[in-house]
Amino acid sequence: MILLSTKILDEELSRKLKRRFDYYEYDAISIVSTPENMPDEIEHAIVTSQNAAAAIGWTGSKIKNAYCVGPKTTAACKNLGADVKVTAPAASILGQMIARDYAHLSFTYLCGNLRLNTLPAKLDAAGVNYNEVTVYETRFNPRGFAKAQNIVLFYSPSGVESFAESNRKASYKHDGSIERIAICIGKTTCNAAEPFFDKVLQSEGTTIEKVVELALSLAPPRD
Repeated sequence: MILLSTKILDEELSRKLKRRFDYYEYDAISIVSTPENMPDEIEHAIVTSQNAAAAIGWTGSKIKNAYCVGPKTTAACKNLGADVKVTAPAASILGQMIARDYAHLSFTYLCGNLRLNTLPAKLDAAGVNYNEVTVYETRFNPRGFAKAQNIVLFYSPSGVESFAESNRKASYKHDGSIERIAICIGKTTCNAAEPFFDKVLQSEGTTIEKVVELALSLAPPRD
């Protein structure tokens, strides 16, 4: 069974997958910081990804209060000295929480150039005052594959878009020979993958480890 990860994983996770699959990996996207856009100090920062948190670290900016998506983003912001007020499992839920409990505050939303409209739509609907700052860029790394994969692991909607851009001619929708499965972090990544795969599965948590755990549950029996 062929499995492809659209992100190069750490050695331990790669080893686990290599034991159970015909395993390949590559980085479907690259992240480039845009430090010139980062304010020196932010009172209330919305940080929805580890990439945005990394951009804070690269620039040395001071974040007083952070409102985050996911446990790893929260941990990164805490390590940078921020007081994390909220951790939500998804951007849509973070938007709801801010609209409900913090709508009287003014925010700086730290995001990438390909950010989705999920969070801004929630904030706009609630009349929350915020300033959007692009602190990193997502760039596609096109790579075509001659062989169709049984399972592809995705970690962001942009990763799906990058993969699909180079592999549209490869019929990874069902062609009668194999069922092709995408395993994704988060609902928005699942939504991006649905047009291209026979089955799309969402990991139970928003971490790479949970994606790998779900993939291993689908591995063929050991010989």
